[in-house]
Amino acid sequence: MGGIHKEKAVMKLKILVTGGSGRIGTAVMKVLQDASYEAIDYDVVPPKTRDDRFVKGNLTDLKDLKVAMKGVDAVIHLAAYYYEGIAPDYSSLWDINATGTFNVLEAAVRNKVKKIIYASSICATGINTWMTPNHGIEYLPVDEKHPCRPQNLYGTAKLMGEQLGWMYTSMSDTSFIGLRLATVWFPREEWKDWSFIERFVKDPEVVFNEPSSGSRGWPILKDLVWQYVGVQDVAEAFKLALEKERIKYGIYHIGATDTCSDWDSIKIAKTFYPGVPLMNPVDFLVDRKKTLFDISKAQKELGY
Repeated sequence: MGGIHKEKAVMKLKILVTGGSGRIGTAVMKVLQDASYEAIDYDVVPPKTRDDRFVKGNLTDLKDLKVAMKGVDAVIHLAAYYYEGIAPDYSSLWDINATGTFNVLEAAVRNKVKKIIYASSICATGINTWMTPNHGIEYLPVDEKHPCRPQNLYGTAKLMGEQLGWMYTSMSDTSFIGLRLATVWFPREEWKDWSFIERFVKDPEVVFNEPSSGSRGWPILKDLVWQYVGVQDVAEAFKLALEKERIKYGIYHIGATDTCSDWDSIKIAKTFYPGVPLMNPVDFLVDRKKTLFDISKAQKELGY
């Protein structure tokens, strides 16, 4: 099935990490190096830590990717525009997040890479609907069986990456695991304005007093008041996925076990998503901060 067992890490298996110079990539590189993997950073900019093995390259260059993946055992694909606002335009976002992901998978399969671990996103589900009140959530907590209806190009490209993974695993011996990351939180000292986030966490209702985001007239932070994941937990999740055997293809939610809000989860659900049914509501009376982004599949199958 192309699995990579954790006991083999001592053999210095070679792992290519696209976007290894980024904030998530730096954490993933360290976790892999600490576990005795040979981690290679493939990025357009060099890492801040000079002892990292580095290959300069762009996702848009299939030829460079094929060369970089020669002799590689697995690929962790992180590189992307991480939200639409930082891309120069839609075409640029498409080139990196969609075509770039195609290039990564194509190069990996051509090189007979055993496994691809893909950084997908909560946005692939359509939950992070910053630009519209039409969230499309059918039930809470949202699990991997929930219909995916992304409402922006970023989420659409992430969902397409998951579907490309299915296509390539069906035609090759390469396996694929996609991790749908909740909004990633970094150490407080790395936030430019922590107080901006903190006030929404402590009093989610102030979201409704914020100026609307864009033309659809909905506050930009309504989904950030309840879903999140720490960057170190993200790094560990990639390592767990890398080491998990006998999964040919799998999609997993990666988030925290609680919400990031001072409100109880039931109050969040009723306030922001009125009319959306809460599955197993008794669980939310026992654990009042229980996550609304279901991670139980990753806990059970990956040991997350």
